[in-house]
Amino acid sequence: MPTEAGFLRVQGGVVLTSLRQTDAGLEVRLFNPETRVERATLCFTGLPAGSEKTLHAQRVDFDHRPLGDELKIEEGQLSISIKPKEIVTLALAGI
Repeated sequence: MPTEAGFLRVQGGVVLTSLRQTDAGLEVRLFNPETRVERATLCFTGLPAGSEKTLHAQRVDFDHRPLGDELKIEEGQLSISIKPKEIVTLALAGI
């Protein structure tokens, strides 16, 4: 998939493998093909004014169950570390 769409840009040495709509919002799946930890930054652009305040993200497993605490989105960006060869799924709500 491309690293940029109308409202989302992915930076870092990771691959955006899936972006899909769910009942709760969106689900983003990223893969780190490298042999080292990669820092991925998701930049949310073109969202309606103020919507970044209602945007929430959380890691989930393949069955959409939450893994850990909610992730912090600051100034329209979310940065996470992804281990080598790891697949990460993020649930996004408030978009």
